[in-house]
Amino acid sequence: MSAEAKTDNVESLRIHFKEGLPGFEACKAFNLLENESNKPFGTLQSTDQETISFVVVDPFLFFKDYEFDLAETSCQELQIRQAEDLLIRSIVSIRGEAGEASVNLVAPIVVNRTNREGRQVILTNTQYSTRHRLFEPSEGR
Repeated sequence: MSAEAKTDNVESLRIHFKEGLPGFEACKAFNLLENESNKPFGTLQSTDQETISFVVVDPFLFFKDYEFDLAETSCQELQIRQAEDLLIRSIVSIRGEAGEASVNLVAPIVVNRTNREGRQVILTNTQYSTRHRLFEPSEGR
């Protein structure tokens, strides 16, 4: 199934990750929290370990041409039946100033909005990077 430009708005969504997230396998339950005051950023907050949270964005808001093919095995595991079931988020890394933030386009978080099952998918054979800049550098830097 192809994941293409489709932006979504979510206020709060409880998500179950059967395998956890890579590096955080013990964390299975997360809340995706997004609100007007923090747009376009949201938070993926572990409910298993409150100290674990990630800043996330809808990658389609920043990268209009972003798309990837979701492997059939991932579609089956998440029980994705149609493209409308998909909710895609990417993890943001902020090192230094916020203007230097990057986003991981190689490992999107894929959620079935119907059953609220999620998985971080690692894309292969892609031109995207794990540190794709969110913002263009300012003049004079």
